[in-house]
Amino acid sequence: MSTKFVCEFNSETTCILITKNDQVYSIGYLASKIYSIPGNYAQFIDELSNETIEQFYNGNNYLLALNHLGQLYSMGNNYYGQLARSDYDDRFLIAQRIPNNMISDSTDSTIIMISCGYYHCLALTTNNRLYGWGFNGYQQIFVNNSYPDKIKTPSLLPDYYFDSNQINYIKCQGHKSIVLTQSGLVYYWGNRVTIINGNHQSSKPN
Repeated sequence: MSTKFVCEFNSETTCILITKNDQVYSIGYLASKIYSIPGNYAQFIDELSNETIEQFYNGNNYLLALNHLGQLYSMGNNYYGQLARSDYDDRFLIAQRIPNNMISDSTDSTIIMISCGYYHCLALTTNNRLYGWGFNGYQQIFVNNSYPDKIKTPSLLPDYYFDSNQINYIKCQGHKSIVLTQSGLVYYWGNRVTIINGNHQSSKPN
């Protein structure tokens, strides 16, 4: 097997291989849970093969994959809705593409950045829209008690979370979300924090 791309996740318990002819394989914990095979077997992932996957992202027991067209795929455990599937499912699920219209409000915008926390995800699009889904129990997606603890559909975050600034970088860390703007301001929210921007702490938006 001639490989062009290898990545390891979850303390090296899951490995993804992409061959030079764009065939995708998974070895380790995630493949063993999804396909009920021994952890040292290489499992061919048909749903991700020949899709020109450029980057993988991982949380606890799940993966996201982004291809060259900005199309996003998810696989693994979906208990908190982190795979953006129709149901919250504690089983391990095979790879499936997340429809473009779930993470875009226009036909000319695509995903340019993804980040995964323990059980939640953020996605940034080319038109500076920020979407979140998955576990929201620490208000790491929406800092408002009116939102549920589990969000299965990618949902647009209000731009006042980052004062409508142009976003340069996003990061999910554990149960927190972090945004860095082009002007150098840092915003973060989630477990044990309120919205933080620049050098001062502001209250959570209602």
